[in-house]
Amino acid sequence: MDSSDEDDLDPVAAERRQRAMQLLAKVLNKRPAADAAASGGGDGGSAAASKADADAEAAFLRTLLDDLKAGVPANRISRSVRDRLTVLGVQRGGVQVAATKKAPSATAAADAGAKVDDDGDDGDDDDDDTAAAPKRLLPDALQRLRDGDVGAVSSRVRTATFWREVAGDCLAASAGEATPARAELPIPSEELNAMRASVQARGYGVVQPSPGAWGWGEQLTGTLAGLRAAAEAFRAAGWPPAFIFTLDEAWAVLDQIWTPMEALLGPGCGMDPSVFCWIASRPPAPSAEQPKAPPPKAGANFGVPHRDFTCLQSLRKSDGAPAVVSVWLPLNDVTPENGCMMLVPRQLDAHFTKRWAYAHMRPALPPDADEADGPTEVRFNLAAAKPLAPLAAGSIAAWVGNLIHWGTCCLPDAPTAARASVGFNFLAEGERLQSTAPMLTRAMARELDIDGRLALIARSLLAYSPWYALSDDAVPAAFFAETPTDGETR
Repeated sequence: MDSSDEDDLDPVAAERRQRAMQLLAKVLNKRPAADAAASGGGDGGSAAASKADADAEAAFLRTLLDDLKAGVPANRISRSVRDRLTVLGVQRGGVQVAATKKAPSATAAADAGAKVDDDGDDGDDDDDDTAAAPKRLLPDALQRLRDGDVGAVSSRVRTATFWREVAGDCLAASAGEATPARAELPIPSEELNAMRASVQARGYGVVQPSPGAWGWGEQLTGTLAGLRAAAEAFRAAGWPPAFIFTLDEAWAVLDQIWTPMEALLGPGCGMDPSVFCWIASRPPAPSAEQPKAPPPKAGANFGVPHRDFTCLQSLRKSDGAPAVVSVWLPLNDVTPENGCMMLVPRQLDAHFTKRWAYAHMRPALPPDADEADGPTEVRFNLAAAKPLAPLAAGSIAAWVGNLIHWGTCCLPDAPTAARASVGFNFLAEGERLQSTAPMLTRAMARELDIDGRLALIARSLLAYSPWYALSDDAVPAAFFAETPTDGETR
């Protein structure tokens, strides 16, 4: 998941950019009458203006071609095209700038020839708000919480007691451990060196606890099992499993990741400010009564092959070493039956470093929206895919950000519990993914209070929202502020 391009992921940022482009186009479109007269007026002036417009369009298209040849990412070129469509829509009168309300998508308005009145509605002056679609509360609440506005959520959820009640007795054995364990994982240096060599050669590597080699110790091994149970309890209560990062135990586990990541990325590495937790879905066997799989909820496995980031973001320009790695840690044993990860080794990936290729960030296309369990279109060598299984609970898997990967579901008759896992992104010193959020150091992660943890979870849910629907029922009603704000009704 590419969290660096926040215009594409954050609907508020996209709408602000859209409005700015519309205002700019509106200003540029108001040529004084003297300019028209200077251009010759009449038919001659129109011809001159048409030629100027044609020249401008030709220059714009030449720029796009040059960008394509230079390997500019497709999302930037797409944004340029959208901006140009906005300008053209304003100039021809098909799009006007809303004075107070949010404007519609530029491309949708240009394609449909939509007319937007000065009051920002659809052209019908009937101001009956009851006929409008109800406003979704969750994205707005998450955006405000991400930006530090704790008033967007209920005061109840801002207490550690609330989340321990949701977890129930899953973590009773480690309750009271309020600070992360300071002892480092006793991973042998030869295993860390082997993981680093595998990441360089294959794009991924794993260190796996085993008897006689290394382990998490009795207390943290119990914590891993407790977090898996807590993730199930959170999901059963209606919360995305990522909310387990309100718990001290989740941060005690995360604290142990820094030392192996320093061995992989070098001293000074840090964590991108996002955390997540997944529980592999266990879909029922298809039947005539239920022919289609339900849409995935936030925290289910994402079964479409993808890259989290481009090769330009993931690899250092100087030597091709990893700049960004995704870290994946299963909370219970992983088998091919209960929901393992699938990976495509870099040496078998034809588009691993071809950021200009269409298939680089589109190695697969998901099924059509009306056919959730339909076919997935694949643009890579499927025979090259390898399962990341079996793995013991507490294994630390890492892969470079541009490695193709996806998570499989749990078989309906799997003999063990569905795989649960947590994930993070780590960066080498000096690297950065989210332009508005600096990376977290180990000390910063240790000092996060409950409000800071909630803001981080909110940011993460927004970052992953293209994969899952953020409808209001994705969280219990207890999440929202008790008192309506800004004229909203609950």
